[in-house]
Amino acid sequence: MGSESGGDANNKPAPDGGGKHGGGGSNRRQGSGGYRPPSIIKGKEELAFHKLMNGLVFDVCATQGKLAEQYHKTFEQYKHVIGHEYNATVLRAIEELDAAQDLGKPPKPTGNYDEFDKIEYAKDYADYKARERNLREGLEGAFNILAGSMTIGMKTQLKDTQGFEHAMKKNDTIAVLKMLKGVCITRKTTVEEPILAIYKAKKEFQNIRQQKHETTTDYYERYKTLREVVTQYKCDIAGDTGIMHVICKERNRTYDHDLDTYVGVSQQEEALYQVEANERYYAIHMLMGAHRTGTIKNLLEHLHNSYLLQKLNLYPKTAHECFTLLQHWQDRGEEQNRGPTKSGVAFANDGSESKEKCGRCGRDNHPESKCIAKRH
Repeated sequence: MGSESGGDANNKPAPDGGGKHGGGGSNRRQGSGGYRPPSIIKGKEELAFHKLMNGLVFDVCATQGKLAEQYHKTFEQYKHVIGHEYNATVLRAIEELDAAQDLGKPPKPTGNYDEFDKIEYAKDYADYKARERNLREGLEGAFNILAGSMTIGMKTQLKDTQGFEHAMKKNDTIAVLKMLKGVCITRKTTVEEPILAIYKAKKEFQNIRQQKHETTTDYYERYKTLREVVTQYKCDIAGDTGIMHVICKERNRTYDHDLDTYVGVSQQEEALYQVEANERYYAIHMLMGAHRTGTIKNLLEHLHNSYLLQKLNLYPKTAHECFTLLQHWQDRGEEQNRGPTKSGVAFANDGSESKEKCGRCGRDNHPESKCIAKRH
């Protein structure tokens, strides 16, 4: 006979998840709050690798900005690991994404040279081949770490990139890193329509805002990451002609609106003006995206009053200058919010104790003329 729980006589679980006889047809434990899936126990090698990369992996994300931000954080940790495990040449190849490093190949002696020169050349050439071998072995080791740092989702997305399968078979670390950067920074895949990807990148950059609990440093790093994304897409963010008009006016140069040209400005000067215009726009953009704490509001008011009343343009001219300004004012706000020192507290306590007490009831919260106590 079968049991009431739906299992057979051998106490095998029923297809609907029923347990042993008397289990009530459910895997739930009394008082456990519901079904708990079995925990996945990681092996020692996986745990060691997880600790090595500080838990960071190359993974797919919902938005381009988050994908680029995650790429930069993981790549920085990856370079830290490579620099710790291998020599400086391997690290430089990873940073420059170029396996062709200058290893100091010695020139072969020509003309008349004695036996001593031949021995010296043989020694230098052996050292060169050793450096070449160390670079090759280091890049192979770096590939193993890179392959373990990519999730299955990221590898699946990279399969759309031409040459990815060949690079994985050849353990080509530099080629895989270039493809990974292309996917994370500019989404060079067939997953999304190209014009839509550019639109999303521009929109995410224009709408960047500092989060409430985000530090100024993290906000600056995220801003630089999103700026790199729109730069790689060749987006025209700060290319407004009106900004160039402002720069020319500040340089006492005139602009011909009819011919749409700059009067007396060479092409070299125009290129420099455009760089300055871009930087100033990015600085204002980052400044206005900062979280509006009381301190930052005071900063914006100070900049506005200085420009309006004193004719002083104290606004930041570059994104890095904006970061320094925000950091300085944020530190000032934290110092003001720390409250009085111990000596100040003692002084306040002494002042409260010296208040005049009521002559009728002895309390210090009112004078004797306003005392309404019935008993003294």
